[in-house]
Amino acid sequence: VSWAGVVLFGADTPEDILVEFQGDYVMEVARGILSFTNALRMPLILMPLHTLVCDTLQMLTVSQGAGGAESSALNAWRLFLGMPMLLLSSAGLAQWLSTLSSILGLLGGTCGVIGCFCVPGAMYLRVWYTKEGKTTSDCAIGAIFAIIIGFAV
Repeated sequence: VSWAGVVLFGADTPEDILVEFQGDYVMEVARGILSFTNALRMPLILMPLHTLVCDTLQMLTVSQGAGGAESSALNAWRLFLGMPMLLLSSAGLAQWLSTLSSILGLLGGTCGVIGCFCVPGAMYLRVWYTKEGKTTSDCAIGAIFAIIIGFAV
């Protein structure tokens, strides 16, 4: 599709090639189908992000002494608030950024950062706290630093 767009419209081809065919009924149907397909794609990206956020928050907040019980705020996030908030923020980003590839890149990058920085740091802190009963060590400081970098990025 991108090759055909460059052949038809040259170097000024827009990112969404279908916008160049204004008034063409077939292209309007194609845009509608593409929009519907992209709308179905969003939960496939947001569900892993939601799970990573829930797991990271659970590792950082759930105390071992209380039998591993979740707080009511974390439970509400996991069951009711998390996914609708992520979907609404994605819809807001869609209006602001106006290209789906930017939104998907942002969400994918967020998943990657949480999975690569925050979850390992939280796992280390959880294991260290369970084993030692404290989180004061040079390695624990490194794990906290990884989590801070993850949230900052």
